[in-house]
Amino acid sequence: MPLMLDLVADARRMAYGSMSDQLNFLAEEAPLGAAELKMSMDPNGITPGMVLSSGLNVYYVVAVVAAEKKIVVYPTYDNSKSDALPVGSPIMIRPRATDWALFNDLNTVIRSLSSSTHGLYRAGSWTTTSAVSWDTYPIPADAQDMTNLIRVSVKRPGYSDDVWVELPPNSVKWQPEHNVVRITSYQTSGFDVRFDYKAPFKQATALTDDVVTDLGLAETMVDIPPLGAASNLMRTTESRRSNIHAQGDPRRPDEVPSGANTDAARSFEREFKRRVSDEYVRLVNRNPWVRQL
Repeated sequence: MPLMLDLVADARRMAYGSMSDQLNFLAEEAPLGAAELKMSMDPNGITPGMVLSSGLNVYYVVAVVAAEKKIVVYPTYDNSKSDALPVGSPIMIRPRATDWALFNDLNTVIRSLSSSTHGLYRAGSWTTTSAVSWDTYPIPADAQDMTNLIRVSVKRPGYSDDVWVELPPNSVKWQPEHNVVRITSYQTSGFDVRFDYKAPFKQATALTDDVVTDLGLAETMVDIPPLGAASNLMRTTESRRSNIHAQGDPRRPDEVPSGANTDAARSFEREFKRRVSDEYVRLVNRNPWVRQL
């Protein structure tokens, strides 16, 4: 299954076309909130004022002790994490985009997919047992973020164990003010009732989060967030090159014409919107009565 770190790598490859960031590696474990990093290779090219990145940690270089291969750093730069790192962890030197920045951008894109603009959602379900004495079913704690029902199905007595029969939409009512789902048609007690619902995608908390099982993206949606993140990254690249106060990412006109990165961002954005539209149609075809509830 794809992890968040895979999406981070995809977004970086889309934006830059290749992986050419300079690396070094930790010679000693870096504890939580470490203010010093011991490198395994000579810290050539590392100078005060640079940014280092490893996982979701971002460090600002304060000083370099070249003879000891030691880097004095300010942790939690850019409000990043400062987790402990094991020996051998790769350290990106002055990366064009830190994993922390891409991780947050991807989370923003994933959150936006559940908006009314894009209309995608995470599908969840819970199962309970029917009872004739009541026709309302409480919504469990892990489904409290549901935004609508997709379908309600029952396992009728006499049917094989793997056959579920959908109830008609007009016999099911979601009552969020009471935090229940009401079934208005008569049902026999003692059989299983399954409620499939839609909800916003969850947010990642670590690079090792599985975007399918942990965040709720369908496997066919995995390519969409990197497209959105790459589009955002290309726009920020163009803004740095157009800054009239400090052009931190200069270009020669014969190599990178003005607006080239904006054009690339628009290309990613068009593909992003096309893929969102594809997935929206797939969900509508798969769950045709979701909007009737």
